[in-house]
Amino acid sequence: MALHNQEIQTAYLNKIALRDKLRHAIKHDLLNVYYQPIVDQSTGCIVKFEALVRWFDDEQGMISPGAFIPIAEEFGLIQQIGHFVLKKACRDLSKMHSLGYADVSISVNRSVNEFKVSNNQFDLVTEAIESANIPFGSLTVEVTESMATNHYTWQLLRDLREKGVKIALDDFCTGYSSLSHLIENQVDYLKIDKSFVDSLLQDKSKQIMISCLVDMAKQLGIKVIAEGVESENQLTVLKELGCDHIQGYYYSPARPIGACIHLLEEFNGEKPIELNVLSVTSSRV
Repeated sequence: MALHNQEIQTAYLNKIALRDKLRHAIKHDLLNVYYQPIVDQSTGCIVKFEALVRWFDDEQGMISPGAFIPIAEEFGLIQQIGHFVLKKACRDLSKMHSLGYADVSISVNRSVNEFKVSNNQFDLVTEAIESANIPFGSLTVEVTESMATNHYTWQLLRDLREKGVKIALDDFCTGYSSLSHLIENQVDYLKIDKSFVDSLLQDKSKQIMISCLVDMAKQLGIKVIAEGVESENQLTVLKELGCDHIQGYYYSPARPIGACIHLLEEFNGEKPIELNVLSVTSSRV
């Protein structure tokens, strides 16, 4: 029992230490944003990037979001992180557009703890877009389907969508799926969770489910993004099933903005102008 209590105490102290480090990182602007490309299967071009927060600590090195995001949620730091990612992503997308990649868009994830009446997400998202001088339609807000069961969340997403912002449902079919919500509250993208893609080749039922989802989405005018794609065999099957967009390590992990410009040159066949203006990659990453 004493050993068990010691383990609990140690785990708690480690959590508090990481919380304090995270607060310091937020205060001193030590977080960064990486971007994972999303490729259109009809053209082979990158059409979107998903913005993902990254944290390099001088003592611990790269700290996994899986380790610090739950702590940020628990201790009320997630809104600060989310707002940082939103503003940084909009500014970086503006740089991409200025270099000639005007058709590229950015996706940002929003947490359930950010979608509270007191947080005023509508104004925060609108101000970030206008400050970066990018089109409203070039930003996609990603929420999990469990978040989207909330009436207030749906209303806020509808208000943003009326401004032109795109909406994506992440982790679809893994939580509280509701086709009635999907039909009544239009979204622009559905994201197939990595757990489906991982077992795609071995599990015929997963292929059937994805095929049905793609057919339904097409009838509703919704694009389907498969995430977590790592192999050519997975890619081939997903193409055959009609997935519109592919995201995953098969194409690229998340990368800093400078590397993303090179990816655009490689995939989209355009040469960026004045590449040296993108001296925005932190020396910490």
